[in-house]
Amino acid sequence: MKSPRWELVEAGEELGPAVVEVDEHAIEAFAFVQDDRHPWYLEESPFGGRIAHPGLLANELLLVYYHQYRQEECLNIHTHERLDFHAPVRLGEKVTIRGRYVDKYERRGKGYVVLEAQAHGADGTLLMSHRGVEILSAQPGEFVGRGAGPSAPPAAAQSRRKVPHADQVVLFSNAGKFQRNIHTDLGVAHAAGLDGPLVQGLQQACYLLELGVERHGADWFTAGRLDVKFVAPLAVGEPVWAEAGSADHWDDCWVRDGAGRLTTVGTMCLSAARTAP
Repeated sequence: MKSPRWELVEAGEELGPAVVEVDEHAIEAFAFVQDDRHPWYLEESPFGGRIAHPGLLANELLLVYYHQYRQEECLNIHTHERLDFHAPVRLGEKVTIRGRYVDKYERRGKGYVVLEAQAHGADGTLLMSHRGVEILSAQPGEFVGRGAGPSAPPAAAQSRRKVPHADQVVLFSNAGKFQRNIHTDLGVAHAAGLDGPLVQGLQQACYLLELGVERHGADWFTAGRLDVKFVAPLAVGEPVWAEAGSADHWDDCWVRDGAGRLTTVGTMCLSAARTAP
């Protein structure tokens, strides 16, 4: 296993594979984590049988590099996430995830990496793809409290209030795999210069996926795209609102706190090329 230092990352480096069994427990646990008990996940879907929440594999895609790099040394900051959905993930599916570092660069003295990953079903069907940007070997405490941050639009067409409770946050961020990080462990958070654990940006992105399903229905699982940036930290237990659709920009989506400060911002839409006529 390699040390997760920027200078050791190679553009073109293959990552994984990770194999995920999408069983009853995985689907039920993710419904709890996201506080999203949609009947398509727990009862029956338009695809015939139960399917998984669209975000269930998101962390596996983001963290596929853990199969080549030492997780316990990782102090990365996730800045940008794009998720594309190609086919629903079904209950009982055995999924294989592979990724690749496609780029690395420096900006303002920080080392960035770009990772692309795909999830395929046992029959080779492309289910979901990911493109993410992270800052490696970062000290998260350095990025907290840098100004007030942008404010949310005054009104939204869709809105969901969420409270990322500690038991939900640690499960999303792999405490169930006995991983210690700034999201699951108070000591690690303090060592990183934080007052306490933070909610993963990706967990907030998964709140927005709920709005994608509400807006686009079954098409979201075959043609949806979420493209977001993480612009401010969010403390565990702090209520937020996942929202979408401003008066001027229907595809805009964001997560805001009670003061109207944005923590996640981006767009969600359907790919016309993948939408059934």
